[in-house]
Amino acid sequence: SHHWYIKAKAIQELTVMEMKEFITQLYPYTNNHIELVRMEAQTAIVQFNGFEGLRFLDIITYPISDWQQIKLLQQLSTVPPANIEIDGWLQSANSSVVVFALKLARNYHRFELHDHISACLDHKDPKARLEAIYCLCEIYTDETSDELISRFLKEDVKHQIAMVKAMQNIGSERDVLFL
Repeated sequence: SHHWYIKAKAIQELTVMEMKEFITQLYPYTNNHIELVRMEAQTAIVQFNGFEGLRFLDIITYPISDWQQIKLLQQLSTVPPANIEIDGWLQSANSSVVVFALKLARNYHRFELHDHISACLDHKDPKARLEAIYCLCEIYTDETSDELISRFLKEDVKHQIAMVKAMQNIGSERDVLFL
């Protein structure tokens, strides 16, 4: 169909009927210019393949809305966690992919990604930097508080408040003077 709403409804119905054999036809729609079509296709792929379905994050150019991120995280909560490669997504040109990857790293306690997460503190998108701060509250090392302190004055007030709150959890006695 040429109508976007019919495409979205068809994708939704294929998902409900668990028609996995159409996954190759659905995959291109994960980067469709119509947001609703894109969301339905992404949801379907994750429904069919769990964490492996997130491979669409490698190719998408359109942003993933906050609502879609919530839906995907909720869907993934029902499947057993898999050790997927998140580090590439943390360096994506699509900042919403970076934000989503940070949420995945935080939710699934991917401590081995600490250095990649810390690098996101220098991301050009403020949402990605804020999500990196939230993520470092859960995934931190002894040097994490120093990384936050070194960037503190360069950030806006919202990020500074998040950094101070993070320091409540990850700070040590040597950070008292800063606080």
